Amino acid sequence: MPPDIFISFAHVDDQPVANQKQGWITHFTNDLRGELNRRMGRKDNYHFWKDFRLQGNDAVTPEIEQQVTQANTLVILFSTGWLASPWCQKELELFLHSHPDVNGRIFVVELERFQQDDKPLSSFSRRWKHEPPQTPAIPRFTGV
Repeated sequence: MPPDIFISFAHVDDQPVANQKQGWITHFTNDLRGELNRRMGRKDNYHFWKDFRLQGNDAVTPEIEQQVTQANTLVILFSTGWLASPWCQKELELFLHSHPDVNGRIFVVELERFQQDDKPLSSFSRRWKHEPPQTPAIPRFTGV
């Protein structure tokens, strides 16, 4: 079953702090899943996908490639770690290549503040080897 939502994040952002057992990304995705369950009435009304098994330096696997290209929505948990990760950038590239119309399909949650040129589609467009798709208006959530 293709995922409705694919979460793109840097594993460095999910390191537990202080006496916490789980990192920020895990808490965020658990809360997001709980809110979606509440709003949709059932937890089986959607398919949510993220991969906690990969380490920060692991390659994008065929499973991840399949999941991101088939996902309906991409949620980017954008940070310095995400920007520094070639695999996170690859997830965005795969999603863009597999979805000709990305309007309303990509959501960026900024974990820290960035200049406009450093944001996902801005930085990706500069490296695009051929004509980039129309850059959609992407909802941004800051100060989460």
